[in-house]
Amino acid sequence: MRVSVSSAEGLERKLTIELPAAVVDASIDERLRETARDAQLKGFRKGRIPLHVARQRFGPGIRQKVISELMSRSCAKAIEQQGLRPANQPTIELSKPEAGKDLRFVAVFEVLPQVELPDFSEISFEELTAEITDDDIDSMVETLREQRQSWELVERAAAEHDMVNIDFAGRIGGEAFPGGEAKKRNVLLGSGHMIPGFEDAIQGRSPGERFTCQLQIPEDYENDSFAGKGIEFDITLNEVRESRLPEVDEQFYRSFGVGQGIEQDSEQGSERDGEQDSEQDAEANGKSGIEQAFRERIRRDMYRELQTARRNRRKEKITEALVKRVDLALPESMVAAETERLRSHFGGGAEQHPDGQPRAAGNALQLPEELLRQRARHVVTMQLILAEIVATTGMKAHPARVVERIGEIASSYESPRDITRWYHEDQERLSRIEAMVLEDQLFEHIASQTALTERKVSYKEAIRG
Repeated sequence: MRVSVSSAEGLERKLTIELPAAVVDASIDERLRETARDAQLKGFRKGRIPLHVARQRFGPGIRQKVISELMSRSCAKAIEQQGLRPANQPTIELSKPEAGKDLRFVAVFEVLPQVELPDFSEISFEELTAEITDDDIDSMVETLREQRQSWELVERAAAEHDMVNIDFAGRIGGEAFPGGEAKKRNVLLGSGHMIPGFEDAIQGRSPGERFTCQLQIPEDYENDSFAGKGIEFDITLNEVRESRLPEVDEQFYRSFGVGQGIEQDSEQGSERDGEQDSEQDAEANGKSGIEQAFRERIRRDMYRELQTARRNRRKEKITEALVKRVDLALPESMVAAETERLRSHFGGGAEQHPDGQPRAAGNALQLPEELLRQRARHVVTMQLILAEIVATTGMKAHPARVVERIGEIASSYESPRDITRWYHEDQERLSRIEAMVLEDQLFEHIASQTALTERKVSYKEAIRG
């Protein structure tokens, strides 16, 4: 095998590989003999197919397959021999191979750049910390009540915070527009989901009432084709419903799986940082056992959310600082792949909403291509930095932390043990968790060397960042 390396533009490399015809032909003949021995062919007993017959019947397909395998193996071997670190799967350029002649092909790929790690001690950032108070838990209980609220039909005029059911048809300049008409659409008054003034026009109206409202679309509206224009809606108010919040009682607690799951919580041994014993708290606060168990579960969930927010914010701060300090020539293949992943994650283009709002659709955030690429470059830069730290430190995901992370994920499901088993029984799923844990450890490794200061804030502020 003869190998030559040439540098193209940037990080691109071209490996020209030549395999002697004798090697290629010998590999093809060996595969033909195997086929002649194992194949079933009418008119011949198994294992008795002559080589020239096997060549005639199976030769072209076998030749193509053997050449593909030879190129793959020789390319991998050549890359290893040359000490190259591919950033992407090589693209093979092959002219039509001719029988009896040397096999010559070119493998084109990008290589990973050399990464020089900066002095992490020059990085400084602030980290927000918070304690979870009883007031925070009370607030979360109210949030949970709102999530479980029901809507009761009422015969009165609509007011803010009511859920109304309406028919509407909109016109701009006297003409209907796409997405400006709907039947039996539910709208929460005061939510701000409709264009400014739309929800206000419904308040004070009674079920069965039909009316027309004239509105002005703001000049800074996100859809330029509608911005600043007058818009008219014919609206029929079909129903008015008001919210009914559930009582905070034993039935409410049990609706979240508390009661039958108290013993399970004890077995799980979830993190209870700074928490006092449940029975002591219940006795001191005059709370029932099930109520205290419910509040303790909320506290643990809030603690996990707090830790997740802190972890994500730390990653953002460190990434921002390192991207400014590390100047790398990035493999375009990695940037392109990450850009595509981000585009898929954030969704496609804008569309008309069928709710009277000519705006971008709910989950379809259309980010500019340059912004996607900029973010992709940040991600790839950080991937290369973390890979270099792994290479220099030999760091691996700590098994105990992998188990802990799986426990965190499983605790949000009704059957934590089943979820835990589900992760452990499949190596691919387990590897994804190991990658997450290793990334956390790497960011913690960096953070331990930075000038880190902490500022104590409220729980809500710590979550918002």
